[in-house]
Amino acid sequence: MAENKSLEETADPEEEEAMEEENNEEEASESDTDSSGDDEETDKAIEDLESRITNSPYQYDLHIRLIALLRKEGELDKLRKARERMRGYFPLTGELWLAWIQDELKLISDESDKNKIIELFDRAVKDYMVPDVWLEYAQFCIGGIGTPDGIAQARSIFERAITAVGLHVAKGSAVWEVYREFENALLDTMQPPLGGIVTSDKEKELKSQTDRIATIFRRQLSIPLLDMEQTYGEYEQWMSDPIPGYVKQSYQKALDKLKKYIPFEEKLLAAKPPRLSQYQSYIDFETTEGDPVRIQCIYERAISENCLVSDLWINFTNYLTDQLKIKSVVLSVSERAVRNCPWSLILWEGLLRAQEKYEEEHNTIKDTFERALLGGFTQGTEYFELWQTYLDYLRRRIDDQKDSDTEENKALQEFRITIERAVDYLLQYFGAEADPTCSLQRYWARIEAKHSKSMEKARGIWNDVMASGYGNQAQMWLEYYNLERTFGDNKHCRKILHRAVNSASDWPESVCDALVNFEREEGTLETWESAMRRVDAQLKRVNEQRAMAAEKEAEANKHLEEKKKPPRSERKSGKKYQGEDTSEMQQMLSRRLQAAKKRKFEEAGYPAPDSTKDDSSSIAKKAATFKVPFVPASKPGVSPSKKPKVEESQDQPMEEEAEEKSSKVKVGHDASKDHLTVFVKNLNYHIKEETIRKIFAECGEITEVRMVTNHSKQFRGFCYVEFTDKESVDKALVLDKQPIEGRPMYVDPSRDTRTTPAPKKFQFSNELEKNKLFVSGLPRSSTKSDLHRLFGKYGEIKDIRIVTYKNGTPKGLAFVEYVNESDAAKAIMGTDGTQMGEHTVNVAISNPPKRRAKQGTDEPMETSATATAQESSKPRLAPRVLGAKGVTGPRGKGRTQLSMVPRALKRSAAPSTAKPKPQTQTVPAADDKSAADDGSGDQKPIKKLTNADFAKMLLKK
Repeated sequence: MAENKSLEETADPEEEEAMEEENNEEEASESDTDSSGDDEETDKAIEDLESRITNSPYQYDLHIRLIALLRKEGELDKLRKARERMRGYFPLTGELWLAWIQDELKLISDESDKNKIIELFDRAVKDYMVPDVWLEYAQFCIGGIGTPDGIAQARSIFERAITAVGLHVAKGSAVWEVYREFENALLDTMQPPLGGIVTSDKEKELKSQTDRIATIFRRQLSIPLLDMEQTYGEYEQWMSDPIPGYVKQSYQKALDKLKKYIPFEEKLLAAKPPRLSQYQSYIDFETTEGDPVRIQCIYERAISENCLVSDLWINFTNYLTDQLKIKSVVLSVSERAVRNCPWSLILWEGLLRAQEKYEEEHNTIKDTFERALLGGFTQGTEYFELWQTYLDYLRRRIDDQKDSDTEENKALQEFRITIERAVDYLLQYFGAEADPTCSLQRYWARIEAKHSKSMEKARGIWNDVMASGYGNQAQMWLEYYNLERTFGDNKHCRKILHRAVNSASDWPESVCDALVNFEREEGTLETWESAMRRVDAQLKRVNEQRAMAAEKEAEANKHLEEKKKPPRSERKSGKKYQGEDTSEMQQMLSRRLQAAKKRKFEEAGYPAPDSTKDDSSSIAKKAATFKVPFVPASKPGVSPSKKPKVEESQDQPMEEEAEEKSSKVKVGHDASKDHLTVFVKNLNYHIKEETIRKIFAECGEITEVRMVTNHSKQFRGFCYVEFTDKESVDKALVLDKQPIEGRPMYVDPSRDTRTTPAPKKFQFSNELEKNKLFVSGLPRSSTKSDLHRLFGKYGEIKDIRIVTYKNGTPKGLAFVEYVNESDAAKAIMGTDGTQMGEHTVNVAISNPPKRRAKQGTDEPMETSATATAQESSKPRLAPRVLGAKGVTGPRGKGRTQLSMVPRALKRSAAPSTAKPKPQTQTVPAADDKSAADDGSGDQKPIKKLTNADFAKMLLKK
């Protein structure tokens, strides 16, 4: 220790200074390391926020957090970009504008920077009515009064400020006071020095400035503002002359009006923001007063605190449109409304109509509509109404420009392109939900017929409408006919009415009357007679179908009524149902029980009891509780021939047989008309008879459509279509594999399968196809357009088929067929493993498994080539069945191949040469391995297990 101490005492002072400098450098480096770590975290947070804003630009909080981080880091350029980007999506509050302006004020270096600040102020005062922003704007302009136009510019800003917020009862007086102080300061600078001579010009200048200040006082005192009594006192002190009478009168009037406003201001002061109900009552009061400027002011005050309340904006814009009718105000408020509430369809429609009313440029209105499409509406009907509003505007442009052929053609072409885009847009995103009655297509057809004089286009549009599921509606056919009657010719009118008579099912009498009246007015005797024959035949078929439907409904009601009745066993036991009297049944059972009891007593040698003392009611009550047991259902896997025989009473219900019979609903079939009938299958379960008629109407006249249903009258996916002639059948067979409602429709000649079994055939190719891809792992919501966007960029696509269940629900599988094999190869490399939402898409060349005949038949059965090769040498005990309950197939292992038998029960019989002891009863176990054939040909019996045996198994460890 002493030695160390002496060393310290003799240390060189210069060396000590060097050591201290080294320590300071180490501490500085450590602090730099810490700060660099913080900078990395901040940069990472900024990058993360930038990425999230790019993906979700309408997340308000993300913009706020990013601006706060950039402001803290001092990243001025990035900060400006972030604020401009947020301004593009949202209006900024007064606080955000003031913070932005304060940051820019620190960087002013020349006159150009001051002009940028003025531009910021001009943008800031347009978003919301904020008095503080106007005061800052005025103060900034006061600082520039040294320039030649500085005083005039400052006065201009003050006038704009008192116009915007000068009527604000609570805060308007602050703007007035700053204005007066500014003018008073100018008056002081105009005063001559002490002892100086005042020239006439100087005197005029002083008088003009004094009058200007007095005018500001008088204008302020005529407005009801808080603290106006204090302002009046200041005016008295400032005035050297008595206050004029008209000033006192206007002041008193404003003071009386202020007393009406004070209760509303007190309620606002006592409540907490956003104070919507208080503002609403204030608005109602101002509306009854009827001053448009004050109504606008109170609306602006309410909106500054309730900017996301769409109803408030709707009421405000409606008032301005209907009452104020000032272009600049209406357009400005409407534009601000949609920026605050972009999800409100009513606000977007109001802006579009306001821009059209005040004759804004067409490109401006078009841009507004495109922005509205990104508004984020919640329902398809809202998008439909938006499209309809814009299309109405485009249609009016056609009428307005009809004098100019060039402009008319241009406007009509734009309308045609837009409405076609609207139809595709609504169908792609909402299906038939947005426009269930095809009103846009009907609108389009009318415009084509009226303005472009093109009935061919109109007919094509109407044919598409009828083909999309509306061919059974008489009203649609009548509208189509009226359009043709107005702009078309008699030939097509007759054709439309003939199609309507064959297709309309909801109101066939109306189209029949229309056809007869048309032939009466325009046709010949032959055409009228032909129309009458067609109408009579159709109405006869319709009446027959109605009678059959009524009969079926009556049978179904009768069946339901019978099912509601209790079984005979319950009625026999004496149980009351639906008010049935069981007194006779109770007496009969009582007599039988008494007789049986008497025989027992006599056989035992005892005297029989007195029957009069028996409680017949209790006996009947006990008898009524007895129920005849039902015959137990057969176990799965047991053939009906091995069921135990049970003697059934005639009174015993046969509910199972009744249900089995009722589930088999047969459709009447006349084998003699097979040559006039086609069999249609693989249809959507929800398809209607009218749709079938519409599909096959072009093939020829249809005699009958027989829809095959189950006992619940639910369509089973196939039907028979009978025609009047053989040529129609040949035309119908051509429609085989035509896609109908998402599924390929299979059309075959009708045949009696009892005498002529239908040949088994697979509907698609089962060979290797190098130009066709098999796609799996798709989302169930995938459409053909989605797949076309994914695979279309690799080459020309020939066909896309989405695999569905019978009810039309997609399975998540699809086949994509290219024209060229090379394109299919490129598509595999580019799409296999692609993510679609949360699903990973798997893509491979289409190579279906080989198909071979089932055992003992010529019927093909699907299995994999690998499995076929592996099992060719093994003996087959039973035909294999694929599917959810089958064995391993071409798509992998079935779901139910796991054994559900506990391991403790899988006890195989021990090998033994001794002869097994005979058992009184054996338990068959078809599914157990111990019951399988061991090759000896003798089946080993299994000892019957008791409850104790099962308990021991469960307690094993």
